[in-house]
Amino acid sequence: MCIICSTSDGAFRLSEPVAGNNQKIQQIDSFDSKDACEGGNLMALNNPILDATLNSISLAEIKEQTDPAPWARRVVAADHVVGTLICQDSGKINDRHCHGYDEWWLVVEGEINWIIEGREDRPVEAKAGDFVYVPAQTFHQIFPTGGQPSIRLAIALPGHGHLHEKPEQRTKITIE
Repeated sequence: MCIICSTSDGAFRLSEPVAGNNQKIQQIDSFDSKDACEGGNLMALNNPILDATLNSISLAEIKEQTDPAPWARRVVAADHVVGTLICQDSGKINDRHCHGYDEWWLVVEGEINWIIEGREDRPVEAKAGDFVYVPAQTFHQIFPTGGQPSIRLAIALPGHGHLHEKPEQRTKITIE
């Protein structure tokens, strides 16, 4: 399935659904949403990603479109930063990984533990409203607790996924 969304300049983007931290985006000139969606291969969304023309998105609307858990929904995709809402079932641990850049989260709903390299015996126990930060090149695992699905907002660099081997150096970030 692909997702069609409009951009601030009136063009359209064709993207694959979010899987991990990689989202492929391709510029297209136009499309007929009625014809495109009738085939079942495309899902037309009206500005699903925050941009110059869409300055807010309702968490309630996102949950209506995506529940039940697990799911991930990209809410910001700028040149220099990506924000992704991630809903994960309690007791489901993700893979042990790291990144070449610093990563941080806001716990929106539920309770989540982070096992962070160097402090494996003292997991970070976070609940709704808490921020969690993991430095670049630091392995970590995330697992919701508390018997309910959790939602977290992950802030990361675009185009960078989970690394299962520690990078030799931090990702170089240049903002022009």
